[in-house]
Amino acid sequence: MPFQITITEKKVVTKMVRGGWEKLGETPVTKIDLDKAAFSADKFDSPLKNTYGYAPNREDDVEVEIEILKQTVEELDITKVIKAINDIY
Repeated sequence: MPFQITITEKKVVTKMVRGGWEKLGETPVTKIDLDKAAFSADKFDSPLKNTYGYAPNREDDVEVEIEILKQTVEELDITKVIKAINDIY
């Protein structure tokens, strides 16, 4: 039965991340907005409406995995593998 040995490096890198669709703030409702919504302007004092849009791109720390080695072997002496890994440190 074949065994697959994989060594992967995990590290955190800083990358530019695209901004998502999110609430950017609140703006006062205008008379045009009220007319479009079929509301009467005198029913509201100064209501606010949510404003949505794409947030700007930003730098963010992202964990990445880099495959260093991938090897398939037919036989595996697990005790030798464990000893080899422990001897790395």
